[in-house]
Amino acid sequence: MMKRLCLMVTMGILFLLTGCTSSLSENEVKEIVIKELEAHFNYEFGVENVGYNAMNDSYEFDAYLLKDKEARFNLMLSGDTLKNGESGIDSKAHLYRGVVSGLYRRDLKNIMNNALENNVSNYKIAHLDYRKPKMIDFKDDKFVDMDFDEFSKVYQDELLYKAIVLVPENFHKKYLQENEMRIKDFMRDLENNHVKNINLVFVFANDTAAYSDTQDIEKLLSAPLKEEFRVEDDKKPVIPGMNYEKWKNSLIDE
Repeated sequence: MMKRLCLMVTMGILFLLTGCTSSLSENEVKEIVIKELEAHFNYEFGVENVGYNAMNDSYEFDAYLLKDKEARFNLMLSGDTLKNGESGIDSKAHLYRGVVSGLYRRDLKNIMNNALENNVSNYKIAHLDYRKPKMIDFKDDKFVDMDFDEFSKVYQDELLYKAIVLVPENFHKKYLQENEMRIKDFMRDLENNHVKNINLVFVFANDTAAYSDTQDIEKLLSAPLKEEFRVEDDKKPVIPGMNYEKWKNSLIDE
């Protein structure tokens, strides 16, 4: 009896939560979001994969640039805000935060790819990220008009980058000495693009990784690499979002 009563109460709560909420159609969400983004950014946007969570009346969706569909932004807003604008329970400025962050990550990836291609063309990015202080909030309107080059220059002392780079070669004792010039040229390209502090990891094909012991790129450039990198060959490297063994086996198939 008690179980049946609890079930009825739960179903009643769910009915109240979902039944009292008037959800927007997918096209309505797309129209509102695109209009808002194009009013603040000098890009044309598309929106897809709209999902609705009735439990908390929120919408999750993917926005993307029409001219560069790889520039994608996973975003979320409450139904209240989509319907009522700035008087909603959150702010449409959340959209700006997500888009600015996504644009910056795209531009950072381009910088990293160019630096690799120009100096160590067989190396590839496995993981790339940056950390900023909480005081830097991309909801601030000033970031809408600030491109990544200016952002990274203005905040270079506060930003910390992390890059995991795949090296399709086997590590050996003299690897860093033998490849020091081209690896430093790669890092110098990053420095020229305002990268001042970075955690660098080079992952090799023989279960070995080299980790930078300092975040100061100037120090990395001024000292021998063998003194600034810690080599670990006693455990398999861990790469976020990537299967190391699958990558390693793919080298054998090439």
